[in-house]
Amino acid sequence: MTTYPTLSRRRRRRHASVRTLQEWLTEIGYQPGRIDGVFGRQVDAAVRKFQTAEGLKVDGVVGLKTWGKLKAAVTIQRRVPDQLVMMPEFSIVPRSVWGARQPKHTNPLLKNRPDIFIHHTAGPRPSIAGELGEARKHQDLHMDTKGWYDIAYSFIITPSGRILEGRGYGIRPGATRRENTTSYAIVFQGYFHPTVNEQPSEIALDACVWLIGQLKDGGWVRSDVNIWGHRNSRYARTACPGDHLYARLPDIRKAVNK
Repeated sequence: MTTYPTLSRRRRRRHASVRTLQEWLTEIGYQPGRIDGVFGRQVDAAVRKFQTAEGLKVDGVVGLKTWGKLKAAVTIQRRVPDQLVMMPEFSIVPRSVWGARQPKHTNPLLKNRPDIFIHHTAGPRPSIAGELGEARKHQDLHMDTKGWYDIAYSFIITPSGRILEGRGYGIRPGATRRENTTSYAIVFQGYFHPTVNEQPSEIALDACVWLIGQLKDGGWVRSDVNIWGHRNSRYARTACPGDHLYARLPDIRKAVNK
């Protein structure tokens, strides 16, 4: 098994393994700058950003744990395109493909649910290469920090239009307090509210319409299902899913009901 040395701006700043580090960071979307085998400022910033995303100690030092997380992220990133290549334009990416952890527990959800709640992650929009890592980061937040059974959402929609399986079909979500037994929860990656003011991508909106069609066709939700923003929940005190995504809900409803 290949082992990698500890690297940082102060330790082995010029080393053959720095090039590997730069190549891996580039592959998963962390932009370390020119691949030249030198651990400079951009590499340090990229490492710290990666460590933050993965819940590691943020010190800019690439030791055993950071190398391990990098290797896992690169492995998953390389595996996904091959598994997606034969999929239709829209399809659901299984948990095993995007690297989800096993849930601690699940509760069943009855069919013909009356509601769907739309959420946003309220984090910066990831690059295409970083979408799966962002989903893993969110699952870690929900399970390790909040102490929940799993990532709270039923499905995750990425800016590039991928639909990632969260808790999935027939499993009770945990994202909409006191309404989880009557609804599915769909989250868009991004921050669609002031002051960030990102806009949902058109392909992500189209993916959401397709997904809701699948939920209806499978009898998981009613044919006249209500499509709400998280802020519409009677028990929520939130701006989720952000003003800019919330403003597109009428378009989603119209497309779903064509």
